[in-house]
Amino acid sequence: MSRLSTFIAQLSSDSTQRAYRTDLQKFTEFLGQAPADCRFEAVAPGEIQNFLHSMKQNELSMATRRRRLSAIRRFYDWLTESGFVHTNPARAPEVSLVSEETEGSTPRFLSKEDVEAIVEMAGKSSASGRRDQALILVIVYGSLRRSEVAALNVEDIRPLGRHWVIDLPSTSSGHGGYVKIPVFVAEAVEKVSNRYETDEGPLWRSFSNRNRGQRLTPDAIYKRIRSIGDAAGLESIDIELLRRSGLRLAFQAGAQPSQIQSQARLHAMSSVARYLEEPGEARLQTTAGDFVKLDVEV
Repeated sequence: MSRLSTFIAQLSSDSTQRAYRTDLQKFTEFLGQAPADCRFEAVAPGEIQNFLHSMKQNELSMATRRRRLSAIRRFYDWLTESGFVHTNPARAPEVSLVSEETEGSTPRFLSKEDVEAIVEMAGKSSASGRRDQALILVIVYGSLRRSEVAALNVEDIRPLGRHWVIDLPSTSSGHGGYVKIPVFVAEAVEKVSNRYETDEGPLWRSFSNRNRGQRLTPDAIYKRIRSIGDAAGLESIDIELLRRSGLRLAFQAGAQPSQIQSQARLHAMSSVARYLEEPGEARLQTTAGDFVKLDVEV
C-alpha cells in the first residue's frame, strides 16, 4: 500500500477519504507523477506554491484552493509524524494563499537577456547540452506547465500543415490541443531525438549511468532547470517562471492579449493581466476612445 493510500485509509469517514483522495490526486497530477509512485519527500515549498498559483490561473474558487492546501498540509503533517519526511514543505513561510491573493503583488519575470543566458548555459554540458537547451526552449515557446513538460514524448513534436506544433494530450484539468512552435525549436528537439536514435518515446531522458534512457521525472527536470539557472547566476528558476516569462516577452514584442490567452490556454481573459507589462498602463495605450474621430473645433 502506498503512503498516500495508507494516509487516506486512516481518515475518519468515507466522505473525508474521497475528498482527500481527490485533492491529493490533483496535486500529484500537477507534479506529473502517479499517486502511488509520487516522491513526496522530494517536493519543495516552491512547487506547492506553484500548485496554488496554477489553481488560481485555472480560476478555481478560493474555497477549493484553501481546501487543497489544507489537505496537502495535513498529509505532510502525517508524513512528518510517521518519519517519512523531516519537515513539512507545505508549512514553509513561502507557501501561502495570502501571497496569491495580495492585491498589487507583482509576479517575477525574466528578461530576454536572462532567458538567453539560461539557454546558453544549458548548452554548455557536453552530455546533456542539446537536451537541456531544447527543454528550456520548449517551455518558453510552448508556454507549458510542469505536468505537460514531463509527459512529452518525441512524437508529440510534429508538423501540422505548414507549421510545427506540440500536440498536447487532454487532461482532467481541461488542457490539451496544439501549440505552435518556431521551426528552430522543432529542430532543437530533432537533434535530441537523433541522439536517442528513435522517433518515439520519452522526449526528456536521463544520460546518467544509473538510469540512462529512462524518462526524466518531474523532480529531475525541476532540479536540472534550477541547476542551470544557478550556473547562469539566476536564482530559483523553475518551469512556471520560464512559462510566465515567455508569455511576458511575447506581449512585449506585440502579441495581443487574446493571443496570450490562447497560447497559455487560459479560460478567461481576466487571467491574462498578470502577463502584461504594467497592466494598468497597457490598458491605456489603445482604448475604444482612440477610434472615435470627430471633425469638430473646440
